[in-house]
Amino acid sequence: KEITEIRKHITLLGREPGIANKLWEEFKGIDFDENVFCDFMKDRALIYLGFKLFNHYDLFKKFGVLPDNLARFLREATSVYNDSMNSYHNLMLVIGVLHNLHYFIVQGKLTEYLTDLDVMALLLAAIAYCFSHPYTYIF
Repeated sequence: KEITEIRKHITLLGREPGIANKLWEEFKGIDFDENVFCDFMKDRALIYLGFKLFNHYDLFKKFGVLPDNLARFLREATSVYNDSMNSYHNLMLVIGVLHNLHYFIVQGKLTEYLTDLDVMALLLAAIAYCFSHPYTYIF
């Protein structure tokens, strides 16, 4: 049931492919606005990006990651961030961190230096780094 619901959310984006494609193209550039992205995507933001990034780096195939497992992880991560009372370490910050990470990997041609495992570890770390962060400031 949970996986069906996640697939439904991703399919909803397919009904508006122009918007979904535009958001993905913006995500790949420096001018990406996580506020606009999160406003449009709502609770689907992390699930959508997680799947797009795992597809982009071919991590499902390279590591045998099951889409259902990734979906459960991303859903739980979304839940953790939505349940957080922290006004700074939240889902929008995570989307921004994923954007910066992806941008630097692509623009810096870091895949020439990073292994596929490094890339997957960085993506997962970017998603989880703020889990239950107790403070509203960085330091």
